[in-house]
Amino acid sequence: MKKIILFIATISAICSCSKDTQTTTTIVEAKNTLNIVVRNIIGSSNNIEILLTDSIGNNVFIESQVSINDNNLSTNIYTTSQNETYLLKVTYKKIVYTAEIKTDKDNKVSYVLKGSNPLGYTKKALLEFYTGTWCGICPGVLIPLDDYINHHPKLIPAFVHGPAGSSDPFVFQFDQQLRTAFNITGVPTNVINRNFNWNNDTTVLNQQTTGYSSVGLSLETSISGSTIDVTSKVAFDSTISTPLKLVVNLVEDSIAYNQANYGHFGLPNPIVLFCHRYILRKNLTNLLGDVIPTIKTVANTTYTTTYSINTSGYNLSHCRIVAYVVYDNNTVGKKGVINAQIAKAGFNQVFD
Repeated sequence: MKKIILFIATISAICSCSKDTQTTTTIVEAKNTLNIVVRNIIGSSNNIEILLTDSIGNNVFIESQVSINDNNLSTNIYTTSQNETYLLKVTYKKIVYTAEIKTDKDNKVSYVLKGSNPLGYTKKALLEFYTGTWCGICPGVLIPLDDYINHHPKLIPAFVHGPAGSSDPFVFQFDQQLRTAFNITGVPTNVINRNFNWNNDTTVLNQQTTGYSSVGLSLETSISGSTIDVTSKVAFDSTISTPLKLVVNLVEDSIAYNQANYGHFGLPNPIVLFCHRYILRKNLTNLLGDVIPTIKTVANTTYTTTYSINTSGYNLSHCRIVAYVVYDNNTVGKKGVINAQIAKAGFNQVFD
């Protein structure tokens, strides 16, 4: 998703201002021929200004259909309240752009473009790695894969440990159900986007994390004691009539435990206190996902769900929430993950 940030002083993902009423917050998103600016009006405590320009700077507000919270605007000035969230929709040349505008306690605005048909949302890929601490051949894949993950944040991993009854302390409760569902016959096995097995060629991973998707996800997470509260949002740039499901998981990252190793990279057997990554711990949804209502999979619609999960026994600072949208496993002719998202517990990940 191409972004252009305009500013007066410094560059940041969201330009924040001081409390001086003579300053503004300006964030610009450029997508194809439309530039959208949402900003506070200098000297006004509760009005924002929406500026729409084409690629050469012409004002195209009059040529566009603009609404906030589904109320059509006749002018580019809108009155806001403190600590509120507004949905902005702009239709220009038959293309719909959507954004969330949020105001803080000082009525300053921040702005996040959620996507549009020409480009959409950053495409990410889910990689489920079936492994075990007892598996001596697994480090041959684990170690180079770990290096790839560190340098490619659009690859979202979930490591499934098993089988039940083994010496592995990280066995996933529903390991066997996943193995059955996706025909996993041994370890190590890597499954990309619940669609096909990976042959250890990083070119394939690069291809799967290049481009854009018409479906985007955001995650808002907060921590209370040992509980993580999660709000997951799925936004659609275009209508998808095929039945879809949302899967939300808890993974725990960077846990030290011995790993069996049969001669890989000159390392001993076992590799003492090996760093195990992105261990699949729990499901917040059903194992294979919760159905997304078809009325929520239409263009310019956002589907929102909330969850809470107890993390007793896990290191909260190492916990991550992973969410992804999949085709219903009963769908004929289509399968796999459409897009995915990840957020560290206690942090938010916006649509991107």
